[in-house]
Amino acid sequence: LIYALLGIFSQETNYYTEPVDHAPETHKISGVVIDSNSSEFLAGVKVILDDSDKITYTNLDGEFELDVNSGVHKISVNYLSYESVEIVQSFSLRSEYLVISLREQ
Repeated sequence: LIYALLGIFSQETNYYTEPVDHAPETHKISGVVIDSNSSEFLAGVKVILDDSDKITYTNLDGEFELDVNSGVHKISVNYLSYESVEIVQSFSLRSEYLVISLREQ
């Protein structure tokens, strides 16, 4: 009887539960910005996500990359002496590649 009681009190109960991650899943939007007339890559183009502080610039090959959550987002593209472009698009869990063409003013 004593051993049975000791067995009851010595058993550990494990109440561990898996942590729940409520953070939205992010994925990459990448792309290239080109001149609409010459199809040349444009370096140094400003790419802004949702009028926020998520800003990047195209590299020497006109390429850019942003991390976004799934959902509808607005991407603004600005470059000196070119017309600004705004793209509103729904992004899913897969990666997206955009080709953005800018026209000179």
